[in-house]
Amino acid sequence: MFRGYDLGESGFSETGCHVVTSKSNSEETVCSCNHLTHFAVLLDYNGSPGLTEEDETILEIITYVGLSPSIFAILLTIILYSYLTLVL
Repeated sequence: MFRGYDLGESGFSETGCHVVTSKSNSEETVCSCNHLTHFAVLLDYNGSPGLTEEDETILEIITYVGLSPSIFAILLTIILYSYLTLVL
């Protein structure tokens, strides 16, 4: 069924999943599972056009906008944890 996957500790388990051959082709594999999980296929497109300077700028802005609240929340958590462990 799913050939070539490592079924070790961090590998993919076939339990509860099967390939739907009637909906699969050489470009797309459709699976049916009876449990909740997510799957990803990582691809390396060699020869694909790179990002433009505008794309890189937009991605950098998105990164900083996403990281700022995360860093603030982590610092707030550490401060509150430190304060509350001293008080209680």
